Amino acid sequence: MPPTRKPLVARKPSKTKSRGHARKEKLVGDVRGLVDEYAYAYVFDVVNARSALLKDARVALKSEARFVFGKMSVVRVALGRTPGEAYMDGLDHVASLVRGNTAGLMFTNLAPEEAEARVAQFRSFDFARTGNVAPRTVRVEAGPLAEQPSSMLEQLRGMGVPVVLKKGVVHVERDFNACEEGRKLTSQQARALKAFGVKLAEFRVRLLHRWTKETGDVARLADAGEADAEGGAAAAGASSGEDDEEVDMEEGDE
Repeated sequence: MPPTRKPLVARKPSKTKSRGHARKEKLVGDVRGLVDEYAYAYVFDVVNARSALLKDARVALKSEARFVFGKMSVVRVALGRTPGEAYMDGLDHVASLVRGNTAGLMFTNLAPEEAEARVAQFRSFDFARTGNVAPRTVRVEAGPLAEQPSSMLEQLRGMGVPVVLKKGVVHVERDFNACEEGRKLTSQQARALKAFGVKLAEFRVRLLHRWTKETGDVARLADAGEADAEGGAAAAGASSGEDDEEVDMEEGDE
């Protein structure tokens, strides 16, 4: 006998996919709404990204600028990926720039000189992490570490710090380099620098390119050269993937 075939059952459309599609459509509309509202759009990235510090920058500029960042494939669709798809003149060029490790876009009506000066103010130092490149050599001299309790002795040794205990006080046995300029930090070095209270990682927002609505021109800014030299490795929200759903448009935008 021929094998019995099971009846075909029509599958209902996935609610998850429907919600995802609706969310993407909303994001496209939101991004285009920002294009309509603001005179300038900046492609930016973030050096030594820290969520709290980036949030502070967004809050400080909330009345003057809007930020869009994350995985940017939906944003590229909203802008238009080709001249024929471009929502406005020049946005296809912008779309080609918001990829790879680029953090995102900043929309504003501030004059370029003022916007760029305001963003340049957002600089802060924090402890460097494993893999960060040391901007300078940190030399630790031999002598007592009065701020370190004796209970830290073994931990410091585990960080590669040459320490001994003398009369209950932790001492550095000899001069040594906690890190060397231009070299990536190991996990032990990053922990040692934190133990010594040395902050080497400078957080800052870099404005790379500026789009002007009136002309459709896209200007390359000074920090773009630095970012190109690094290969974009310092950007925040980094992703080379094409996940269309993770785009941060500030609270209340989504």
